Amino acid sequence: MGLSPDGFLRRLRSGKVVSCVYRADKLAGLITAWPHGGGFVLTWEECRDSDQYNEHAYTRDERHQFETAEQVLEFVEQAGYPAEAFNP
Repeated sequence: MGLSPDGFLRRLRSGKVVSCVYRADKLAGLITAWPHGGGFVLTWEECRDSDQYNEHAYTRDERHQFETAEQVLEFVEQAGYPAEAFNP
């Protein structure tokens, strides 16, 4: 069971990491967010399933910065990954 929206925000605000591991259409991905430098960082890595050790094969390798935890949650929800998809 994943996090509630409040739990997602509470973890980030308290200095902890949230992450989502997923598999879809022969792809595997990892979305991770954590507090950093007064704001929040989110990384999103995706590759063909079983190709996670070859960074050159990544189909997605992104890094985003946000000012608030709410912005992080809004970003992942708009991308189709609600708080419930994330684990502590």
